[in-house]
Amino acid sequence: MKRFYSFLQRRKFKKIGVDVFIDERAYFRYPERVVIGSHCAFDNGLHMTCAAIIGSYVHIGPHVSIIGGKDSALEMGDFSTIAAGARVICRGERHLGAGLIGPTIPSQFKDELVGGRVLIQPFANILTNAVLFPGVVIGEGAVIGAGSVLNHDAEPWTVYLGNPARKIKLRDPEVMRLFSEKIGLKK
Repeated sequence: MKRFYSFLQRRKFKKIGVDVFIDERAYFRYPERVVIGSHCAFDNGLHMTCAAIIGSYVHIGPHVSIIGGKDSALEMGDFSTIAAGARVICRGERHLGAGLIGPTIPSQFKDELVGGRVLIQPFANILTNAVLFPGVVIGEGAVIGAGSVLNHDAEPWTVYLGNPARKIKLRDPEVMRLFSEKIGLKK
């Protein structure tokens, strides 16, 4: 894979590895707060409004929203993915009437904020149109099924499905770990 970003675009990021594809229609509000590993791809329509630490061999599909503002963050481990149309809310309002809602509201009138960080551990996959609520931790190798809504932590190597997302089965990690070692990353 070639590097498909310009020299100027590369300089905006805090750190960026090799073999990284960033579609010209991907939007990073705070690129100076984003660290990207190697062998990654970010498709068109990505909209990210938070800081991020992204491992290697990561893919974020088209039309993904990762929101939360300047003081929130997404962390993605190696070999993790977010599929088309998924929504990751790193930080947001509680919506219980303690204040007004929205990014333009002065802090003294704002609703209580929850979350601050979403952690997607290595080998985890967020499938098409899934929604992750603020502050969740997706365990190593977990899968959040298409269209699922997750408002709690996901256990390692477990597949979740539904709204609200619930455990449906376990995954075997051995093949993925073996293949990751063969391409040069031990997990």
